[in-house]
Formats: sequence, C-alpha cells, structure tokens
Amino acid sequence: IIVLNPVRTTPGGWTAMRAVLGFDGPAHDLLSDLAGNGGAILFVDNLDFYSDPARVTVVDLVREASKIPGVAVIATARRNFGIEESDWLPQDVIKHLGRSDPIVIEELSDAEVDEMRHGAPGLASLLANNHPARAITRNLFRLARLAGRSENDPIPHTEADMARQWWQTADGRHDSDHRDRARLLKALAEQALARVEPLDVSDYPSRAIDALIASETLRDLGGDRVAFRHDVLREWAIGNLLHSEPAMIDRLPLDRPASPALARGVEIASRMAIEHAVDSTQWQSLIEHLCRESMHGSWRRAALLALVRSEIGSELLGRASDLL
Repeated sequence: IIVLNPVRTTPGGWTAMRAVLGFDGPAHDLLSDLAGNGGAILFVDNLDFYSDPARVTVVDLVREASKIPGVAVIATARRNFGIEESDWLPQDVIKHLGRSDPIVIEELSDAEVDEMRHGAPGLASLLANNHPARAITRNLFRLARLAGRSENDPIPHTEADMARQWWQTADGRHDSDHRDRARLLKALAEQALARVEPLDVSDYPSRAIDALIASETLRDLGGDRVAFRHDVLREWAIGNLLHSEPAMIDRLPLDRPASPALARGVEIASRMAIEHAVDSTQWQSLIEHLCRESMHGSWRRAALLALVRSEIGSELLGRASDLL
C-alpha cells in the first residue's frame, strides 16, 4: 500500500517525490514491483486539501497506477468535493481505472450505537439518548474527544461549543503551560489561515509543542514541523481565530472560491457568532462583511449555511429570521 496525504506528499510531481523516497526509477517501476507481490493499493487521503504543487504528484501516481494491472486506487473526500471547485483528478484516468460507487460514511446508526454501548461500556453514558451532548456524539471523532474530557469540564451541546472549549483551554488544563499552548495554537491558526503546510513551530517552547502532540491536537512531522492531527482541528483553529479577531477575515482570499478548510473555518466562526448571542447582530455583521461585490459567493454561503448545519439550527433560524 502507498498512502498519500496532503501534509506528507512531496510537491512537484513524481521526480521530486522520487528523490525524497530514494527510489531511482520511474513511478511505473515502483508500482509494478508492488503489484507483482499480489496486488497494490494507492490510497489518496483527503482530496479536498492538496495544494496545487502536491496535486501534480498525486496525478502522476494515479496516472501510472491506471496503466498497471493489479493496482487499485482508493481516494477519500468530503461530500462536496468537485462541486465548488472542479474535480482535479484527470477524468480520462478515472474512466480507465473504472469508477466505483462511493461509500458514504454517515454518522453512527442506532445499531452501531447499541453495539458500542455493549462493546465499550465506558461510552454508554455519552451515547445515551438523553445525554446533553446527544447531538454531537454520533460522530466518531467528536465522540473520541468527548470521551477524554474531565468529568468537571462543561458539557458541550454543539460542535461550536467543543471548538470553543478546545481553544480556550488550549487542549489542556489551566496550568503554568496554558499561556504558551494558547499562543502556539493562535500562531498555528494564523499559519493555517495562510494555508501553510506543514506548520512551523521553531519559535515556540518545546513544552507547549510536546503537550499539544501528547493531547493529539498536533502530529509531529519531525524537526520543527507539525500538522493538525485532524482536519477538524485545523478548521476549529481557523474558526476561533476569525471569531476572536474579526479583522483576520480580510486575510482570506475572498475574491476566489473558498477552500474546504477555510469555508469550514468561516462556518464555525459564523456558528460562534450566533449560537450564544441574544440576537443576530454579530452574525449579521459577519454576513454583511462577506457580501461585498468583489467577494466570491462561497464565503457568504458558508456563513449562511452555518445556521442549518448547527446542531441547534431550528433555534438559530428563529433568531436570524428578521434578517433572513
């Protein structure tokens, strides 16, 4: 199996990646050798998040894979991949490989929840139908993070609540390292806003870096390079930054279609602006800021859809009804 992901894929095509791997031959030779052992899989994770230079490398490998019997290609993407921006994988290659029906990973079904209650009794209370966090525990990533929280921590009711608690606590206790962790998170959010990958932590205390790696906010890439361990955490960081410092919105490439991570960041910031407000004033200000003529409509769309994507969407629609 060869696994490609947006953080570790060498940009610039197969020639650049070959130098990193220390493999002298063409991609065809590497894939043929793997397939000769009984079959090979090229796994391309998160099609939504590759930079343009990294896409060149992915296309090179997928194109070669299509020429070799016994090599399969599996790719993951979010549901709206190829809608806002065109699908960047070459369609002639996809056709040659043979397009399979997509497998859609939904939130946990009632049967899966029941199985988890019996298989992992420690999660039974979190998965109870009357639990205050019921609306967010049917997602495996959110469930895993909630399972690790302290009993004294406030119970989040929405994803935006979780994102805000993660940011305010800097994914840890309010101890002597909290300030350094918070500064580091803010700096990484600013890098994520600029679509920097991997993230540079060379100017920050090692204790804060190690703490965020241990709490599984960050993944250690070696040296002074890290990445958010999950795409959702990158989006939470962007959303919190935009919510706490609205002026940062003008650093977004607002004249171009919103990338998935930045659109989700705007959506999270939009949810935060209205979920715990007494009215829609702050949310309205965000919408108006994104409605200027020169701005691509995808940014405003992300802020508007926050209403119905929130776990308390019905309540938010009522709160914003006059403006709508």
